[in-house]
Amino acid sequence: MPKGSIKKINKTYKKTNKKRTRKTNKKNFDKYIGKIVYLKLPKNKWQKKFWIVRKNKNSRYIIRSPNINILNRDLYKLRDSDYGPEKLMPIGTKIL
Repeated sequence: MPKGSIKKINKTYKKTNKKRTRKTNKKNFDKYIGKIVYLKLPKNKWQKKFWIVRKNKNSRYIIRSPNINILNRDLYKLRDSDYGPEKLMPIGTKIL
């Protein structure tokens, strides 16, 4: 080998296909009712903060998104004027 060259070592690594799963149930949002959480909606690319207001009769959740000019530190005050209208949370929403 020439001086200053690096010797390559053939190493084989075992590939593992382990799926990481969260211990919490992703579909159970009951403990987050009345709180601000990051949600990733199915057709959106990025997550966003939402207020989970309550649960509907059909076991669907109602969420509200914050208005544009509201600071993040003021979101936890849960004022009615800081949030938009109530909407049904889409099926397939993930919590982060």
